This record gives sequence, C-alpha cells and structure tokens, in this order.
Amino acid sequence: MSRKGLSSEIILNTAADLISERGEDNFSMRELAERLGIKTSSLYNHTASMQELLADVGKAAISNLNKALEKAVSEKKGKDSLMAMAIAYRSFAKHNPELYKMILSIPSINNKTLSDCGHILVNELYDLLEPYIAAYEERVHFARAFRSAMHGFISLEHADFFRNQISADDSYMNMVKILLSTLTEREDISC
Repeated sequence: MSRKGLSSEIILNTAADLISERGEDNFSMRELAERLGIKTSSLYNHTASMQELLADVGKAAISNLNKALEKAVSEKKGKDSLMAMAIAYRSFAKHNPELYKMILSIPSINNKTLSDCGHILVNELYDLLEPYIAAYEERVHFARAFRSAMHGFISLEHADFFRNQISADDSYMNMVKILLSTLTEREDISC
C-alpha cells in the first residue's frame, strides 16, 4: 500500500480536507492513511505525531485566514479597512467552519510556532486601530471587543439562531458599523 510522490504538503492538504469535512474531533490518522492510499505507519515518515500534524493544519488555516484578511484590506484605508477585515473574517469562518474552530483552539495547544502565527492576526488589527487609539492598552481592549463581537455573531449564526426574514448579512454589517462608529481618527497623526 505504498504511494509514490507522497509529500508532507499532500498529507497536510488531505488532513485539512478531512478536518473540513468531518471536524477535528472526528479526524484520525487511520482515516487519513486510507484517504491517501497508504498504511497508517507510513504517515510517520512525514510527521512525528498527530499533534504535530494538527498544529501544521492549524498553521495553514491561520495562513489562509491571514491571506484573506490581507487581500481584503490591501487597498482600503481607515475604517473601510476595518470593515473589510470584518467581512473577510466572517467569510472565512462561514466557508471553513472546522478550520475556523481549529484557529480558535490555538491557545489550548502548547505550540509556540502556532501561537506566533495566531499573533499575526491580532497584530494586524492593532495596526489598523493605531490611527484611532493611541494607547496600546486601549487598542487591546477595543480589539478584544471587536473580535468577540465578530466571533459571537459567527457562533450564533453557525448555531442557526438567525432564522427570521431579517438578513443576517445586514445585521452583521450594522454591528460592525456600530463598533466602528465609536472610533475617531486622532489628530496627532503625522502625514
């Protein structure tokens, strides 16, 4: 049951696909090996453990989310960049719910590289908030509230709480607009 051309990248992508389909809790090395057409023991030629493979899938998920956010904000300025970030964040979570859950589990995984990748997301938000909030501690407070609002909305939406005829998209946009309306551009920013 050997397969020529098997690489760490193929294993990682196949693992991510399986997790996307079935969730991390239902993921197993046995199923991954079956999907790849190899013996389970052959997987360990490419990865040291299931934990290492899951951390690698988590890093790939964060990287994909980072790319989506960077693309969304790349040509935007000011509050438009924050709105674009919020829209891209929700879009990623909606289209990749199981990978999004993995990203949320980062703090519980004891993997420094994975945690460092997660900090990139937060640091981008801090940078976008800097023209509005001078004090770092205040930026952290606002960023936590902003991320919590987005995640809370996404969680309720995923649990199918928004069933009436009022558009969930409109509700999300209104929520983000309300949060962003509390920001005022600082006058002490030099051009």
